[in-house]
Amino acid sequence: MSIFHSFRAGEMLTYTALRDQIAQTGGYQGQPVTISDVDETNFIRTKDALIGSLLEKLKQRFPSETMHVMKSFDAIFSPKLYPEEYSAMSAYGKEDLKQLLDHYQPADMNADIILNRDRCFRDFLQFKHHTRLHRRMGFADYIQLVVTTLGEEYPDYVVLGQLALCVPLNSASCERGFSSQNLTKNKARNRLGEQTLQDIMKISINGPHFAQFDYTEAARKFRAIKNRRK
Repeated sequence: MSIFHSFRAGEMLTYTALRDQIAQTGGYQGQPVTISDVDETNFIRTKDALIGSLLEKLKQRFPSETMHVMKSFDAIFSPKLYPEEYSAMSAYGKEDLKQLLDHYQPADMNADIILNRDRCFRDFLQFKHHTRLHRRMGFADYIQLVVTTLGEEYPDYVVLGQLALCVPLNSASCERGFSSQNLTKNKARNRLGEQTLQDIMKISINGPHFAQFDYTEAARKFRAIKNRRK
């Protein structure tokens, strides 16, 4: 079965309605259009190839092991995903917690211990009941709550929450940095030092809008750095 035919019925309606409109009126938005069986077959073949290519690129960019980690973080720190029945709480999330601990703190890890595996499993049921009480909170908001208020009660889940917040979900920040660098260090300014370049990029990316910048105060501080020749 092609990807085209695997679409849900609700998603098929747009294409079906368009095809029916063209068949009934002989056009689309006032423009004459004809669709033959060969045209439709070629469209489906091209669309399937395009979607297949996109899926393959997504798999390459987001490997399965990375997606498993993200899914596990979501299961642990998304209150809305927790089961409503208390009877299901005991088994919920155990495999997801094990997935995270195996990824970040393997049992045979010789490096510094950042997560106490035994304590993490021991505290999990109590942590789940706490999480369930905040069902209206979203993923990021609940992690912020855990990180800022539960350090003494659940230190390992604070670490897991901090790790979750550090996981980059896209490459936008990296691309923004390269764009800022290329705009800053151009042919006319190719002798900028590393520290100066970093400072300018920080201002460019994170600094206030130029309309809000106090140039007089900046000039005063610049002049006070050291005496300069007039």
